[in-house]
Amino acid sequence: MRRRLVLAAAVPLLAARSALAQPDACRAAIPADSLHPVIVSLAPRLIDSSARAAEPTVHLFADATAERVRAALGAGPGQLPDGSARLRWWESDGAVSVVLRRGGGFAVDVHDVRNRELPLLVAVDTAGAALVARAARQAFDSTGPYFWDESVPGDSLRFVLDLVPSGTAPDGSRVSHGRPIAFPVFSQRVPAETPVAPLPEQSRSPRYPAGAKRDSFIGTVVLQFIVDTAGRAVPGSIRDVWPEHRPRLEGESAQAYREFVDASRAGVRGMRFRPATIGGCKVPQLVVEPFEYRLIR
Repeated sequence: MRRRLVLAAAVPLLAARSALAQPDACRAAIPADSLHPVIVSLAPRLIDSSARAAEPTVHLFADATAERVRAALGAGPGQLPDGSARLRWWESDGAVSVVLRRGGGFAVDVHDVRNRELPLLVAVDTAGAALVARAARQAFDSTGPYFWDESVPGDSLRFVLDLVPSGTAPDGSRVSHGRPIAFPVFSQRVPAETPVAPLPEQSRSPRYPAGAKRDSFIGTVVLQFIVDTAGRAVPGSIRDVWPEHRPRLEGESAQAYREFVDASRAGVRGMRFRPATIGGCKVPQLVVEPFEYRLIR
């Protein structure tokens, strides 16, 4: 009898964008005529999946913040400003962490939006993020306090506002932020990006753990890790992704899960990738990847 471990978290492949902490010499030298236009939007992202009943409040706040970002860039009502007048393309990425508290409290942080869902998120402290943070403060001061459903646990609501692009790449492919809700804030010209991809010879699955195979466990493990510019996973960045508010497995299932995680980590350490690029320049990228284990009789 096969025993299934439901191990996968609700995360997409290659979920994170390339790291843009500081432009190196290569990126700074990308010619202006190679850039293409995109729309940069503000996309809200809940940290706590159990707070979904508060999403209308989060969306309302994100919309109010987006309106103030557009105003800060000189746009009138219904207008979309050109962000390149104030922000260089590598400053148009970023994110801020927002905390709303019942009764009117507010906090915003542009320096560290790392969390248990994506603890390795990088490149968030940018001029674009600082602009969003100022707009979020203005939105709260003029439209707060905010309220949300009483069924949401706790006395605070934490979420992230991400700056994300969408548009058409030079090769005609679509650049999509992949978010169901996003509020346009400005246009920007950016270089083409290519994501991390495994090299063809790296398509082999990690070795099936002997103990889990013997006990007929099957399941899926999700790992996140940073692929560096040499095309290797950074060892210290490899970790499993587990839903924040879902209890960890116990007993025999927990042991099987640990074996699957260890096998997946070993597999990732031995893999080689094509690095992500921005405008032809190699950059590190955070990858979220599932590893599925099935018994074949």
